[in-house]
Amino acid sequence: MFFYTQLGIWGNIYALAGSVIFLMTTLYPNYYIGGNFTETYALLPITLMIPVIHKYITTRNRWLISLIGILTACAFLLKPTYIGMGLASGFTIILLDWVSPNRSRLWKTIFTLTLSFLSPLLLVSLYWVFNNSFYEFIFALFLHNTSYIESSLSLRSLIATLRLYMIYQPLASLVCLALITCTSSIFANRGHIDLKQFFRKRVSSKEAADESSPTTEQWFILTLGISFLLDFLMIAISAKNFGHYFIIPIPTLAAIWIYLLSKLHCLKGQSNGNNYSYWLAFAAALFLTATWGVEVFSKEIPDKAFVRHFFTENVTTFRPNQIEQYILANSEPDQSVLIWGTHPSYNFTTRRRSPTKYIFLPHLFTPTPQASHGFDEFLAELEHDPPAVIAVDIESGVLPFFGAEGDSRCPNCSDELKFEMEKFNQYVERNYTLDHELPGWLFYRSKQGIRFQPSDSP
Repeated sequence: MFFYTQLGIWGNIYALAGSVIFLMTTLYPNYYIGGNFTETYALLPITLMIPVIHKYITTRNRWLISLIGILTACAFLLKPTYIGMGLASGFTIILLDWVSPNRSRLWKTIFTLTLSFLSPLLLVSLYWVFNNSFYEFIFALFLHNTSYIESSLSLRSLIATLRLYMIYQPLASLVCLALITCTSSIFANRGHIDLKQFFRKRVSSKEAADESSPTTEQWFILTLGISFLLDFLMIAISAKNFGHYFIIPIPTLAAIWIYLLSKLHCLKGQSNGNNYSYWLAFAAALFLTATWGVEVFSKEIPDKAFVRHFFTENVTTFRPNQIEQYILANSEPDQSVLIWGTHPSYNFTTRRRSPTKYIFLPHLFTPTPQASHGFDEFLAELEHDPPAVIAVDIESGVLPFFGAEGDSRCPNCSDELKFEMEKFNQYVERNYTLDHELPGWLFYRSKQGIRFQPSDSP
């Protein structure tokens, strides 16, 4: 999809090169592995908005405003912090009308953007309205996200996000290239965007189709630049810095990289071998792209053992690791298993259901539609469907360990949450036995279970 959206803007070669940047960065293990699929789904509306805003800038087709609003709403419904590209596109559309000699369309533009954004939200909310659960819709979309952010937002988390953006590869190289490209492009005309020249006359269809037009380039790159900066702010206020959050700005960064590549190719014909600034820019782009490539390909190219295993063994056969072995041997297919951590994939790979709807357990510590936390509902679910095994991740530190002593059980929790953790610990002690340990993991087996020691094979 990214290739096809860029194809109409840049052509085959540039779109293909940019698609490599997009795909390889997205599949970088620290970004793609883990988390949920909302970031992956959000790539679609974000990717589609890039050619739509470019088309609007070049043609001023008013129907495209509605499409921008709808795509922004789709991203918002997945998670409110995914609207960086939508906000940047809306800002550009409004600004174009603001600086236009004919400002009469400005309020119509704002109305169209607002209506097209709200319409999908109202349509989706009908399901909750008909089920008398409209408050749960509002809570999930607005209140929960706010409380989730507030639970860990700090100056330290903001600095950590900036470090991941500007220092750690592979994102750092793309961000650096984007900053250089946006700055040099936007302020190419003596340090400012020449709006007067752009609006001096009506853009003809021939000029609108000219994608190398300086004004078109500036507006387009301005939009992409605002977008990836907003994405940074959205990730920063999310306060978690989970790797999969950093998938969101990748389409924008890849599109800026394509623009840089096309610009360098265009300027090459004008340099005649004597333009030192061109060769300096080319060397910087080559160096930063190379550092990106070294990091990405070193992590994503399979090693010899994996290749040999792929061609010599049946890779479709599921080979459980030690954690999965223990779960499979100490539970039946019709029993539930609680994974105390952020690894719900083990419920999937072992085909053991979760005893609770709190698949992502950190949400136990944030408000629900009914209470200030989810522990009452969580404990009631465990009483109704007691898990055969409780597998505890004690290494990642995402969740506090309920079996710790005293205040170390939940050091950053309120007194109320400490009390709830104590109740959960009492439930575990009353019904379970610490049965086995693996590096970073503890396994509590129901007192009705069957003892088993997994093999030593990974």
